[in-house]
Amino acid sequence: YELSFEKLRINLFDGDVGVLNVRIVPRKKPLGNYPYINSAFQFSTKRIQLKNLRIRKLIRENKFEVEKIEIVRPEIEMNMTGKFPIFFPLKDSSEVTHEKNNKRFIENFYLEQFRLEEAAISVSNEYKKRSMNIKGFSITVDSIRFNQHAHINEYFIGNLMIKVSSFEGQLFNGPFRKIAVKNYSLDIDSLHLRRTVDTLNYD
Repeated sequence: YELSFEKLRINLFDGDVGVLNVRIVPRKKPLGNYPYINSAFQFSTKRIQLKNLRIRKLIRENKFEVEKIEIVRPEIEMNMTGKFPIFFPLKDSSEVTHEKNNKRFIENFYLEQFRLEEAAISVSNEYKKRSMNIKGFSITVDSIRFNQHAHINEYFIGNLMIKVSSFEGQLFNGPFRKIAVKNYSLDIDSLHLRRTVDTLNYD
């Protein structure tokens, strides 16, 4: 993926980072050959705020640790084409042949609080023949931890709160063709996800 933005403000003493007009899109020419990646997304937002980013750990240890991330009114488009959607490379996969480059994986990620406010999300799932549009999508998470092992990505999420203003889905197969939901909310105490190339387990 390629990241672009207009303004970057960094406070090196506090580790606070502010970014305006952020956009993430798939690379036209990938850095390596990842045959198992079957899905893609695009992301844009007016503002992203990071509080207390441990910049030294990111540079020296390749670990991303931050106290809080806040994203306001983003627009997200997702296109899924496989049974198990995979958007990013997995670490040290034997199926991959890399070009020579200096890019490194973020092996560990820790976040104390995450807030996503009033997102607009559009999803197209070609494999399952369905699409959906979500408006007013908000998430609050107290903690997120990500560990990357060989062939496995592992996520630990604590105190997840989701709110949706409106949800509209269209199914091209099956007895139901349209689904609509308004003012939906969901609370989850904890969630553990394990992602491999062809499976997703959770508890």
